[in-house]
Amino acid sequence: MSSFLWTYAKAMVKNKALSGRDFPFWATLADYRRWRRSLLPSANSLTDESPWIPFRTIDRLEAYVKPGMRVFEYGAGGSTLFFARRAAEVVSVDHDPAWAAKVSEALKARKLENATVRLKAPRREDGASDRSPSDPDGYVSEGEEWRGYSFRDYVTAIEEYPAGYFDVVLIDGRARPSCFKHALPKVKPGGWIVWDNTERDYYNPSMRLAPHSFHRMDMVGPIPYLNFFGKATLWRVG
Repeated sequence: MSSFLWTYAKAMVKNKALSGRDFPFWATLADYRRWRRSLLPSANSLTDESPWIPFRTIDRLEAYVKPGMRVFEYGAGGSTLFFARRAAEVVSVDHDPAWAAKVSEALKARKLENATVRLKAPRREDGASDRSPSDPDGYVSEGEEWRGYSFRDYVTAIEEYPAGYFDVVLIDGRARPSCFKHALPKVKPGGWIVWDNTERDYYNPSMRLAPHSFHRMDMVGPIPYLNFFGKATLWRVG
């Protein structure tokens, strides 16, 4: 067995144990070839115009997003190009000036004028270092390099839009519990909120903020460009 296939098989077994009997064994096995292609040196999210989330979640978004829809995302990247190809309007916020500029340049090179990358850098704030990244009212990131910084401007960028404005909100950036809280009222009925990396236990308290009318789907599987599996959680707004 090749090292690639062995790595993949071990990840499948590990995630089968974590996910229980509903683990999509055959669907996940079918992702092996595209997962391996994503590990080639020439492959990356921006070049491939692909979200950096589990393949199963990408497939759901590809089937769902249609012309005329509006998308908001926390964290710019290949997902910005992916949505710009499919939706009418894409608003992406990012905290990193260099990366925001690079994604903006990629949009311009492809003449995708329906997407905007907005830079919302963190700022130092008294008391920020004492807040927990699991607290949706904390506006802080778990990264040690961001200790003492607040992502309040980044998180609240979505407040400039009315309730029910977006068809999709993708949460794949910083201060995700806070992002989730602010995203909840901004998605229209029937729309989706997608939160990546929900295998992280400290996200669990904030995930309970979702109303009972929201339909939740946990999607475990391989992630492009990485040699391990992850989980994304999708809520359909009721």
